[in-house]
Amino acid sequence: MYYIEFTPSVPLQKYIAAFWSSKQGRVSTTSTIVPDGCVDIIFQQTLQPTHGPTHSMRIAGMQTKFRVVQPPPFTNTFGIRFNAGQLGSICNVPISEIKNTSAEATNCISHINTEFVEQLFHKKKPVDQVKIIETHLLRYLDPTLIPNNQLIHSVCNTIKKGAPNINIHALAQAHHISLRQLERKFKASIGISMKEFHGVERFKNTVKSIKANPNMSLLHIAYDNGFYDHAHLSKEFLKMTGNNPSQF
Repeated sequence: MYYIEFTPSVPLQKYIAAFWSSKQGRVSTTSTIVPDGCVDIIFQQTLQPTHGPTHSMRIAGMQTKFRVVQPPPFTNTFGIRFNAGQLGSICNVPISEIKNTSAEATNCISHINTEFVEQLFHKKKPVDQVKIIETHLLRYLDPTLIPNNQLIHSVCNTIKKGAPNINIHALAQAHHISLRQLERKFKASIGISMKEFHGVERFKNTVKSIKANPNMSLLHIAYDNGFYDHAHLSKEFLKMTGNNPSQF
């Protein structure tokens, strides 16, 4: 299996975390996808010698647990990884409805169709596919036309930059809004609750800590990242990755 990522151009970096491309050969391999706080639009082309290529496109929602994927053999995949809260501006369905699952993109984004996907895969090099995607997105991600949801962006940044343990009641008070209203607005924009989003961000930070400190005990890392103990850390990693933290 082949996999590569591309950094979006500066005008799109507010919206897009990365573009990515992968290819399956004759033998299809499985991949474990872990929560990353993003939502993806995924385009696929499967080469069928007897019937020609088939195309599909879907939106993979926000994840709070790991999932295992295995595309068919001879499948080319191209993905757009949207930053939290950014896909909703061009999506016709509530992002919260596709948490931990996926939906057909044609049902969600009106300006992406099968003809566009065919044009995308007409280009054989991923770098050329990126150019097509960026040209298309720049037409629809015009900041003058998209509501600037400063409240949700501020809450997301506070959760990302905050301490391992976030008090969501205090978070609502700091943004001068009731907790109930904030929770409703946050889930509608991000796709998961503030508590779930904090869990994903804590998981990501913990993975970084484990990789950066290979000689530090997992118990110490657990305490530093707001877990009660080693058992709490292990339970969370099993949910997020299917593995124990010692396997990172």
